[in-house]
Amino acid sequence: MKKIVLGGLLGGLVMFFWGFVVHAVLNVGVDEIQKLGPEREAAAMAALRENLGDSGLYYLPWIDMRDEHDDAELEAYGKRHESGPVAFIVYTRDGAPVMPPSMLIEEFLSNLLAALIVACMAGMMAGGYLKRAFAVAGFGAVGWLSISASNTIWFRFPVGTFLGEGFEQIVGWLLVGFVVARVVPAAARGN
Repeated sequence: MKKIVLGGLLGGLVMFFWGFVVHAVLNVGVDEIQKLGPEREAAAMAALRENLGDSGLYYLPWIDMRDEHDDAELEAYGKRHESGPVAFIVYTRDGAPVMPPSMLIEEFLSNLLAALIVACMAGMMAGGYLKRAFAVAGFGAVGWLSISASNTIWFRFPVGTFLGEGFEQIVGWLLVGFVVARVVPAAARGN
């Protein structure tokens, strides 16, 4: 159990620092964020403030498919959607600090929890060091495909964002796998 906890702790640290490298050093994904310039940004922010309600997720144009709609309403929605623009907005009405310590702590805790799960799973695997390390990378690939692919398919996230997230998750979890497979002993064959 101690080796699983140690492997999870070290794995969480590796993933946290890999995230720093990906975002602060390699700048993966930065090019996918569109820049408006000061005047257009101010106009867009004023329009958001004036037209959006509470903080939350917004998808525009929107029709709530849980409600009953006649054919004319559905056709009108389809035309609005096809003519655009279409937007997926994560909105914080009252603003927020750029990167408060709490954000870094929460990120580390999520990395730690994921790495502890991976360490438990690696302890259940029989096989050699590289086999188990690459299996951990496979967990990263599963997470990436199950979340990032859906965002790209349904919400039209840019393909570059999708690929950058894949790089971050698969390489990051491979690095975690190298550490976890070294610290956490393999399960005995046949168990």
